[in-house]
Amino acid sequence: MPDLLVRDLPAELKKQIEERANIRGHSLSVEARLLIQRGLAAKKTDEAIPADGLGLGSRLAALIPAELWSDDLIQPRDNSDDRPPPDFS
Repeated sequence: MPDLLVRDLPAELKKQIEERANIRGHSLSVEARLLIQRGLAAKKTDEAIPADGLGLGSRLAALIPAELWSDDLIQPRDNSDDRPPPDFS
């Protein structure tokens, strides 16, 4: 497995990682690896949210021109007599 050497790590940061490792019963290397993995996973989540902060619904709604929006998007029911009403008894 490849190694990673981190130079010029602030002493306080190393101390914080060591404390977390001790609390969790991990070695310093394992704790650092977990922190890196967690940081990268959080970055992927952040990248999924666009910079404008709009959610998926807002972005989808923006694709439809405003003149096509209405409160009556459901088509009226066909009331023709060619089929009997359902029997719910």
